[in-house]
This record gives sequence, C-alpha cells and structure tokens, in this order.
Amino acid sequence: MEGLLERLARAIGRRPRTVIAMWLLVVLVAAPFAGRAQGALSSGGFEVPGSQSRAVLAFLEQQKDAGALGFTLLVEAPDQARAQARLAEAAAAAAAAHPELRLVAGPTASADGTVVTASALAAVDQDTGLGIARALRDELEGERDGVRTYVLGTSAQYDALQQRIEEDLTQAEAVTLPVVALVLLVLFGALVAATLPMMLGGASVAVALALVYALATQLEMSIFTATMVSMIGIGVAVDYSLFILARVREELRDGAAVADAVAIAVRTSGTAVVFSGITVVLSLLSIWVVPVRAVQSMAAGAMLVVAVAVVAAVTFLPAVLHVLGGRVDRRRVPRLARRREVAPGGAGRFEPWVRGVMRRPLRSFLLAAGALLLLAAPSLDLRTANRALEQLPASNPVRAGTEILARELTGPGYGRDGAVSVLVRPGAAGATTDLAAAAAAVEAAVRREPRVLDVAVEPRGDALVVLGLLRVQPDGPVAVDEVVPAVRAAVAALPEARAARIDVGGIAAFNRDLDEEVGGDLWKVMALVVLLAYLVLLVLLRSLLLPLKAVIMNLLSIAAAYGVLVAVFQWGWLDVTGFHAQGHLNTLNPSLILAITFGLSMDYEVFLLSRIRERYRQHGDTDRAVLEGISGSARLITSAAAIMVLVFGAFVFTGAPTIKEIGLGLAVAIAVDATVTRLVLVPATMRLLGRWNWYLPGWLDRVLPRIEERPVDVGAPPTRGAV
Repeated sequence: MEGLLERLARAIGRRPRTVIAMWLLVVLVAAPFAGRAQGALSSGGFEVPGSQSRAVLAFLEQQKDAGALGFTLLVEAPDQARAQARLAEAAAAAAAAHPELRLVAGPTASADGTVVTASALAAVDQDTGLGIARALRDELEGERDGVRTYVLGTSAQYDALQQRIEEDLTQAEAVTLPVVALVLLVLFGALVAATLPMMLGGASVAVALALVYALATQLEMSIFTATMVSMIGIGVAVDYSLFILARVREELRDGAAVADAVAIAVRTSGTAVVFSGITVVLSLLSIWVVPVRAVQSMAAGAMLVVAVAVVAAVTFLPAVLHVLGGRVDRRRVPRLARRREVAPGGAGRFEPWVRGVMRRPLRSFLLAAGALLLLAAPSLDLRTANRALEQLPASNPVRAGTEILARELTGPGYGRDGAVSVLVRPGAAGATTDLAAAAAAVEAAVRREPRVLDVAVEPRGDALVVLGLLRVQPDGPVAVDEVVPAVRAAVAALPEARAARIDVGGIAAFNRDLDEEVGGDLWKVMALVVLLAYLVLLVLLRSLLLPLKAVIMNLLSIAAAYGVLVAVFQWGWLDVTGFHAQGHLNTLNPSLILAITFGLSMDYEVFLLSRIRERYRQHGDTDRAVLEGISGSARLITSAAAIMVLVFGAFVFTGAPTIKEIGLGLAVAIAVDATVTRLVLVPATMRLLGRWNWYLPGWLDRVLPRIEERPVDVGAPPTRGAV
C-alpha cells in the first residue's frame, strides 16, 4: 500500500495540471446533478420487507378505486357556513387538479360546525403522494378572511419534514463553513493552506451528491440521504486533506523537495487516510444487515462521500500541492504563522501530560474508563420510537392542523389516518374462504380491544379492510407497544384466520414492525462493525492487540455518546434551557450512530497509531514512539477533531430532532475519542501492554498483506528510558 501510494503521488507529480483539470471537469459535470439530488430522493423506504404492515400497504397501493395514501382537508372558520363553503371549494379544487384523489369520508363537522374535514385516498406511490401533498399545500393551505385551510395526512407530514430538513441543511452549512475556515486558518497560519481542505470538502460533497442523484434515478433513496452526505462529507474531506497537507508542510520545513514531500506525505499520512476511509466504509456497510431501504440509502450516501473524499485526498490534493509547492504557505497571518506543528520526536505542550499518564498507566486507565462508563450509564434506559409529526414545530401548519383535528373531531387517534387496518384476504389457492365471516370475526376481535374507539369494515378489491379507530395516539407507545401486539394476537387466535389471510397494518403497526426490525438487528450491526474494523486495523497495524484495544475504546466512546443522547433527548436534562426532549430516540438513529461513529472515530485512532508505529519502526522503542507520536500529532488531531465537532455540532441546533440526535451523538463520540481516548487511554494502555503492543504470531505475519515496504522487527523489546 505504501509503495503503491508513493508511486501514485510521483506519477501525479509528472502531470499535476492534467489531474487538476480532470477533477475540475468532474466537479463541473457533477454540480448540476448535485443540485437536483434532493428532489430525486424518496419520502418512503421505511417499510420492513416481509412484515404485516408492508403487506397491507402493498395491497392497498394497488387498489385504483382507493389507494393507501390518505389526504385530509381541514377548514377552521368563525362560523359553520363559511367553514362548509371553503371546504367545498377546496375539495373541488383538489379533485380538479389531482384526479387520483378519491373521496372516502366527509364532510365531517365539529360540534359547533366551525371545523370541517373531508378525507381522500390516492392509489399512487409515496413519492407521487409527496408531490400531491406539496402541491395541495401550495394551492390550498393558508388563511383568508379568518378562514384557515389545512392539508393533513402522512404525505403532508413527510413533505413538511423534508422542507424543514432542507432549510436546516442550509442554516447548518451557513454556520459551519465560516467556523471551519477559521479553525483551518488558526491551524495553518496561511490563507492558501487553509483554503485547500475547504476546496476538497466542497468537491467531495458535490461529486457524492451527483452520485446520489444517479442512484436515486434507479433506486429508492431516502430524503435523509442528502443530509448524511452534507453532514459527514465536509468533516471527513477536511480531515483527510488536513492530515496529508500537514505532513507535506512538515516535510517542506525539514528541507525536502516538493516532489519528495508530497510522496512521503501520501505514503505515510495517505496510507492512514486510505485505511481510515476503508474502516468508515466497512462500518457503514454493516448497516445493510438492516433490511430497511431508508437506512441502507443513508448509509450508502455516507459511504459514497467518504470514498470520494479518500480518492480526492490522494489524487486531487497531491496534484494541487505539486503545482503550489512552497507557495502553499502564502498569504500568511503573522501571529498565527508563528505557531508550528511539532515535528516527530520534538517536544510539545502535550508531552508532560503524556509522560504523567504513562508514569501511572493503571490509575489513568481506570479513571478514564470509569468516567466513560459513568457517561454511558444512561444508555441502559435507551428507548426508541418513530413519530414523524413530533419532528415538526408546533407552529407548522401540518402539526397545528392535526392537533385541531384531534381536539375537535377524532380524539388523539386521528380518525381514519391513524386507524389500525386489518386486511382480510382469501387464503391459499384452493382453500374455501368465507370472507364476510372472517371479517366479521376480525371486527368483533378488534372491537373488544378497549383502546379502539370504533370499527368499520370496507371493501377493497377482492378483500375487506377492518378499520379500528383508536382512542390513543397512533404513533405513541400505547398503540405501538400494546394495541398492535394485542390485536395481532387476537386475530391470529381466530379459527377464521386459518382459512383467510389476515395482516394487521396502519401507522401503529408500521412503527411496531420498524422498531422490532431495526432494534433486533442492532446487535448484528455492532458485531459486523467490530469484526470488519478489527480486520482492517490488523492489516494496518500488524498487531494482534492494538486493533482489539482500538475497537474496545471505540465502543466506550459510542456508549458514552448513547448515554448523552438518552440524558438529553429522553430524560430531558437540557429542557431547562428551552430544549424540549421527546422522551425517546428516533428508531433509526442508534444503528446509524453506531456505524457512522465507529468509522469516523477510528480516523484519529488510525492516524495516531500509524504515527506511533512509524516512529516505532525507526527505533523500536514503544514508550518513545508513543511520546513522539502523540506530541507530534496532538495539535493536528485536536484541530481535526474540532472541525468534526463543529460540523456535527451545527446540526444540533437545527430543527428536526432526528437530525439533532445524529449531530449530537457524532459530536460527543468524536470529542471523547480525540480527548479521553487519545490523551489518556492510548498512552496508558500502550504503556501497560509494553512489547505486547506489537505481538503478531509468525504464521499470521506471513499470511497478512504487508502495507509497508520495509518490515520491522515487531518482537523487539521496548526501551524503558523514555518515560
């Protein structure tokens, strides 16, 4: 690997302007498609394949006389006459503009007649439904002469959520980019050097979004995919380019020629970047054990931007550095330029700290690990839920209108939109099925459930649908965790269920299936992430124990992040500041945060251990290598981590709670990894392990691919004079 990357860097040095021109062409071609990526993404993809809720949804989507997606018009007016007149006008306009809509209920009025509704179904897919909802909101929603019109339903909720996420992305990027630029300027002390990582980050995100657009034209990609690309892309691309750029400047200061400086940087820091990227991609790949398209597409977007960032860091950046040469330090800021990165082997401000940790390694390890375990303790109470409406602010028309609907007409169950839908279909071919009798038995069973308000039976094609209108919030814990299991158990116990095919769907059942699938697969994600990361680090570090140590420390960082998330978003520890906790985490986030955090927090571990191993290969002294590795990379890793934390932290202040959770979880894990792990756990454990740090059985040493050109005697005992 090292030899390959060095040869690549020298080949680029012979034609740097050609490489730059090729990259500029790629970015120019990608830019228009990147701008269209968000519009090509899907609001769906959250269904669980093979689940009852998916079976119900798939069947209803095919019913041209009705459909599966519900749309509700709600009008609130000062008097009954104006309310009814506006509803009739809005319903006629909706039907004329969107002939897919089929009226199924209404008009229904509140007790005083000032609130009226009408409901329709559409036999369209979820993306088309999202477009219909947005068009209806643009055409009908708003207030005129005291009469207010609302467009409600699941599609309207997701449309509102998508619009909010788009606004959040713009706001987060507006805050993040100037701050990241300032951190880079402080780190490098020169405007040209500080600009390069930002340039690389922008190029990586643009190319990745264009690839997302290309995939979205062929596959279903979640609306959250663009968020993942933007959130992760800038931080990762800036970090990767920062590592290589800092090493080039270090070699230039030591007197190396430009071509040699770039080649050395790509061979050393570039190897760490490649393996960091591989670790991130493989960690995200583990998410694919969760058979939910939305989760998989979010992971795919993150994988794409990481892969693009790695390729750009080892091709585009070296080409630019070859052209710039010593001019990379132009436009220096005098005060900032005096701050130098510590060279390997030189003393730095972190050296006294590291010496202190290594003098008392066991105590340091126990204190640091104990602190992380204490921080992680709340994660034992982790609870998840999937509530789209709560992602919207109280002032949003969809949420405000839904609250009016619940208060004036339907109660907390939202009527038809929130009903438990039991689909009764003929059984296997050749079986005799009395569909009416089966539906009647199901109706009686559903009616016996005390949290069901009313029951209706409606024909749908060659099947019957039993609608159980709920007394409780359909996406709340009572409906999801109690009503759905009770209804499914009662229906499955019916004698008629043996002859008919009966599936239980609806919002509550959908969320139940999603919670069970994603939560049940979390251990699989964790096991695969750990295994893949260990194997990558085994090849990179050529040690049996160092990768194991890195994996365990990463798990501690992630557990600490989970603990903070539970304390903030579930227990409400920050509610005194005006932040409103939801009492749960989003169903998808624990798995996503696990895979993303595990990969990203490995960046600094890989970079640091690579520097330590590089020094160890030169003199065979573990303690000295640890001191030199940490002191030589401390300022760089601190700056890189600060950039990551700032990027992710900006999303904590956005509107959608699910995005806040991801942003806070990633920020906490990166901060812990760059401080507690790097400054305490790494030197303490490496001191405790001594020569065992580099232990690798001979047979395994012969089997593993070798990334360095020159082998090192990993069995040499360490020198004890460094500490």
